[in-house]
Amino acid sequence: DAHILHDRLTAMKQLNPDLKDVYVDGAYYSFELETLAASLGIKMHYTNMTGKVSDKMPLTDFKITKDSKKATVICPGGQEAKPCYVNKKNVITAHFADEQCLACPARLACPAKPKKNSTVLKITPTNSRSGPQRIS
Repeated sequence: DAHILHDRLTAMKQLNPDLKDVYVDGAYYSFELETLAASLGIKMHYTNMTGKVSDKMPLTDFKITKDSKKATVICPGGQEAKPCYVNKKNVITAHFADEQCLACPARLACPAKPKKNSTVLKITPTNSRSGPQRIS
């Protein structure tokens, strides 16, 4: 599991000083492991967390800007989420207009979920950090 890899990563680097890339299952992702790997000059590459290729577009396709109290999220189709909130746990909740989402050709691949009054995308610190490192 991630704890074992965390414990072994330093030893791996000592045995192979040229080690620059490590490819592992997505279940091994942790912020602590990412931090350790970066300090050792290693880039981590993760497979999709479920072990299969996702049929949803990645969060990296969305334009996301954030400060401590507010965020701006623009979908790949150019629609800006309104409103957009950042809670105390640093989770972004972006609300998109249903009318535009229903007409979007990418709606089946979109990770946003239709709710009662809008289509909602939740972006957590974990999924926003891990997404760019994943591979298919």
